[in-house]
Amino acid sequence: MTDINHVTETEGDLDAFLGARPRRRVAHWASLVALLLAAGAALWLLLRFVNGPDLPYYSVPLERGDLTPMMSAPGMIHAEDEIVLRASEDGTVRSLLGPGDGVVRAGQPIVVLDGAPFQAALAGAGASRAAAQAALVAAQAQLDNARARLDRYENVWRRSQGRVPSANEMDGARAEMMRAVAGLDSAKAGLALAQEQEKQARARLDAAIVRAPFDGLVVARAVAPGQIVRPGTPLLTLATGLDRLVVSVPLRADEAQRLAPSAKARVLLADTPDHVRSARLVRIEARADTQGQDRLAVFALDPPAPDAAQSGESGGEEALKVRPGVAATVEIELPAREGVLLVPNAALGFTPDGVAPRTGTIYVLAGKDDPRQVAVSTGVSDGRRTEILANGLEPGVQVITGRRAPTASLQGATGPDAKSGKP
Repeated sequence: MTDINHVTETEGDLDAFLGARPRRRVAHWASLVALLLAAGAALWLLLRFVNGPDLPYYSVPLERGDLTPMMSAPGMIHAEDEIVLRASEDGTVRSLLGPGDGVVRAGQPIVVLDGAPFQAALAGAGASRAAAQAALVAAQAQLDNARARLDRYENVWRRSQGRVPSANEMDGARAEMMRAVAGLDSAKAGLALAQEQEKQARARLDAAIVRAPFDGLVVARAVAPGQIVRPGTPLLTLATGLDRLVVSVPLRADEAQRLAPSAKARVLLADTPDHVRSARLVRIEARADTQGQDRLAVFALDPPAPDAAQSGESGGEEALKVRPGVAATVEIELPAREGVLLVPNAALGFTPDGVAPRTGTIYVLAGKDDPRQVAVSTGVSDGRRTEILANGLEPGVQVITGRRAPTASLQGATGPDAKSGKP
């Protein structure tokens, strides 16, 4: 033990003699200073990253690339097979189903007119038919009497060898017989007419209840309860084939010409904008429209994605979300553009302070903080970027997209993205 303590004391004296302890203390402080410098540099870089370069504008480099432009337009979901049910009789609507009443079955009443006038007409027709039947019975009896009388006259005439009855009496009996035959024919015609009128009155009474010709869904109502309708008045639109839905989009002729065959589209439902379906162009139809939208682009909806079908969305819930009569926004892909100059849409809306807004211009950085106006022609857009045509602009030029806040602070993180330069 004594030897060990002696060695330790000797090493301590040697360190003190060589000055090792002060050197270790200096290295310790040097490490602390280096850590503080590194932390300060990291904080400076963080602030630099958040607030961006010390310039008054946000900017991004002009780039050349490919673009798939999009055209957005309102549309309406329809079934591929739809019919418009129309009134066949005059009447007053008492009740009818609507788009929110779900699927209807074949034979189910969907429109009911006030039946009182039809029931009264049927009762009148029934009374006329009964009277015609009575007239027929009377005419038949009259004919039977006339025939019996003529038979007696002829029998007596033969037995008397033409002496009696007289010629006038014989002629009168024959004339009465002919009138009875005509009366019977007239009574038969009257009964047939009364029966047909009764049949028509019953058909009109039946027509007061409009029934679904097939299983389907009510897309839209054209009338309301209490409204008087005439024959041919549209009542409602009924759709079938709910597994084959389409979305129709009214377009101008020039817009329709821009669509590629089988163009793809995204369909966003108005009621549930988070529910998106894909679709494909199947045809373009001509139509009359006073507002210039004289074309109708029809897109067939693709089946729901497999994950949506597995979650049960393709069943009853899907039918509620995607059904005929639902409004939608259709984002249509246009033919792709390749190797074009592209700028963010924000660049087209930027104007320096004190300068009147002007369309067809962008601003580029000519110096550190000197915006230079450049006239451009805009092309197609995909909703985020727009194609431009301009003389003297090359990829890499810094295009201004917005103005920075006067003071650079962490609150700039809530403003435009300083890292990307995009507002």
